[in-house]
Amino acid sequence: MEYLNAETVSKNLGWEECIEALRRMFAEGCQAPGRHTHAMDVPGQQQATMLIMPAWLPGKFAGLKLVNVYPDNPKRNLATIMGIYLLMDGNSGEPVISMDAGELTARRTAAASALAADYLSSKDARRILIVGSGRLAGCLGFVHGAVRDLLTPLGY
Repeated sequence: MEYLNAETVSKNLGWEECIEALRRMFAEGCQAPGRHTHAMDVPGQQQATMLIMPAWLPGKFAGLKLVNVYPDNPKRNLATIMGIYLLMDGNSGEPVISMDAGELTARRTAAASALAADYLSSKDARRILIVGSGRLAGCLGFVHGAVRDLLTPLGY
């Protein structure tokens, strides 16, 4: 089974394609039970959290995102949130591909924001205010540029 690292996910999951896939999925729906959240004790560290998020399209695909949140990781120069996404065949359960969940999640969340803006913002909107500095903030200007003709960012 192939594994796609964050760089490969980023290179192969374009903003327009991601937005359109979400547009279809939000319209058609899928089965997604509530996520499982588990607190994990880590000796000598803040408590960590494991999130288990399944979803599937009956007879097509089944997916599972497993994310671990370790608040003390930045002290070791590691990302706070790490995870993997596993896509499986919906008829047999056979694993198809796995990929970095951090990049996939950042791109999906940013694309969902742009999709919402496509429906809710004025069609002639040319500016976006991004508050934050994390991984998602770095994606928002690019993805919103896929649904609106944004002006060049203002500098300070």
